[in-house]
Amino acid sequence: MPAALFSEVTSVPVLGNHSILICNPFPKEFGETYRKGMVMFKFLAYYLIPLCVIAIFYLSMTWHLTLSTRNMPCELPGSDLHNEQIKARRRVYKNIFLKEFQSIKIMLCTIE
Repeated sequence: MPAALFSEVTSVPVLGNHSILICNPFPKEFGETYRKGMVMFKFLAYYLIPLCVIAIFYLSMTWHLTLSTRNMPCELPGSDLHNEQIKARRRVYKNIFLKEFQSIKIMLCTIE
């Protein structure tokens, strides 16, 4: 809402007698701290906090899959079906963990 209320439109002269109107969402009277604060707030609110929440849920899901391989109801430990279920769940666990690691790695690369 502040961007809609306090944006300023400036005219920039271009070749000859032409000019371009530019909308600046960071008015000069608010100072540099407002500009940096709004950019940081939007980065945190729209990118970093949701990414951390998603990472927490994915990690908890992988943790649950890891723990569920130890106790599977209606399956005899040591049977072929039991071992295949454990392998399948571990593959899912590894895929989720790798995808989450990649997204965290991408996030850290964009911050630098």
